[in-house]
Amino acid sequence: MGSYISEAQRNVQSIVESLVAAEKCDVRFGLVKYRDHPPQESTFVSEQCDFTSAVGAMRANVDTMSAAGGGDGPEAVCCGLHAALHMAWRPDAVKIVVLIADAPPHGLGEHGDGFPNGCPEGRDPLAIARAMLEAGITVYTVGCEPALGSYRFARDFMVAVADITQGQAIALSSAKLLVDVILGGAREELDLERLMGNIDEEVSEARQQVAAERVSAGLAPEVEETSAEYEQYEVQLSSRVARNMAGKGIKARRVAHDGAMAAPQAAKMAKSAGLDRWRTEVVASEPEPTALCGAAATAAAPVARSRMLGGMSMFGARSAPPPPPAAMAMAEECCAMPPMAPVPCAMPCAAAAPGGYGGGYEAELSAAGGGGGGGYSTGGSKVTTEVGDVSYAQVSRMMKKSAARSTAGKKA
Repeated sequence: MGSYISEAQRNVQSIVESLVAAEKCDVRFGLVKYRDHPPQESTFVSEQCDFTSAVGAMRANVDTMSAAGGGDGPEAVCCGLHAALHMAWRPDAVKIVVLIADAPPHGLGEHGDGFPNGCPEGRDPLAIARAMLEAGITVYTVGCEPALGSYRFARDFMVAVADITQGQAIALSSAKLLVDVILGGAREELDLERLMGNIDEEVSEARQQVAAERVSAGLAPEVEETSAEYEQYEVQLSSRVARNMAGKGIKARRVAHDGAMAAPQAAKMAKSAGLDRWRTEVVASEPEPTALCGAAATAAAPVARSRMLGGMSMFGARSAPPPPPAAMAMAEECCAMPPMAPVPCAMPCAAAAPGGYGGGYEAELSAAGGGGGGGYSTGGSKVTTEVGDVSYAQVSRMMKKSAARSTAGKKA
C-alpha cells in the first residue's frame, strides 16, 4: 500500500486543480485512516481528517499517512467505513468514497482472522454500505493486486460494497493508475448526478412503453416487486430507459478499465442481511483452499501495507443545467505483513503474493477498491474516462440510487 500512499501525496494538488478547472466545482477533501483493533494494532483503529477546501491542508493530511504496523491480515475496514459515513458531508454535495484496499474486513471467513466473528465493535460493513447508499454516498473500491486476491472473499467484499452503493469496483496492478480512478470516478458521478434530476421522468416514460410491449405480448403490464419475474422486468425497464436517453442524444462520461474483478460470491454477499448471515449461508459451505502458496509467499521479508481514504467536496456553477456539488474523501492506513505467513491459493500460486493488509475509504467524494473471490485477476493496467451514450449499467445505478433516496426521505 505504500506506493498508493505516495501517489496520493504526490497528486492531491493536481487532482483538486483538475476538478476545479474542468468542472467549475467547489472541492473539499477529507481523509479517513484505519488500521486494526488491539491486540493486532496498538496505535489506533481509525482516525479522520475533516473535510477542507484548502489544498495545503489536504496535502498535510495525506502526508500524515505511512506504512507501518502489523497484524493478522484482515483489517478494521468496517470502522473506516463507519467513520466515512459519519463525516460532515454537505447535504447537496456529490458524495464519493474511494476505498483502497489490499485486505478484507474481519468476519469474512478468512484464514487466520483474529476476529472471525466480525468487527469487535459490533458493526457490520454491509449495513454501513446500505446506510451510505441512503445517504447518497457512492463508493468506488480499488483493489490492490495481487495481494487482494490472496484472500478467499476479499474481492467479493469489494465488489459487493461497490454494488450496494451503486459505485464501481476496480482492481489495479499499479498505484500510478489511482489518480485516473479518482478523477474518472468523480467526473462520471458528476454527470450521473446531473442526470438524476430527470431519471424519474425517464423511468415513467419507459415504464409506459414497457407496459405496452408486455400487453401486446399477452402479459400483465406491471410486475410486482415480490414476483420472480421482477429482476428481469427491471432489466427490461433499464434497457428501455438507456435506449430512450441515447435517442435523445444524452451523453455521460464513464470510467473505462481492464480491472474487472472475478467475484463469484459478490451478488450473494450484496443481498445478504449481514456478515453473520453470510458466514452461515456461504462460508460454511465453501470448501477450504486445497493448497497453500507456502514457498512463494513466505520467503519474503515483511511487506508494508497501507490503507488510504480520500475525500473532496465540490460545488460548481456552469451553464444550465448547473453541475451538482461534489465531495471526495481519501484516507490511508498501513501495516506490515509478518514474514512466513502462508497464503491460501485463491489465485494461481505463480500470481499469489503475501496476504495484503489495508483498505481505505472516505466521505464527500471518495474512492474505494473492488474485491471478490475469483482469484485469476492480476489487476488492471489501463484506466481512462470516455464520453458516450448513457449505458445500461449507469441507468441501473441511477434508478437504484433514486429508489434508495426516496426510501431515505420517507424514513426522515
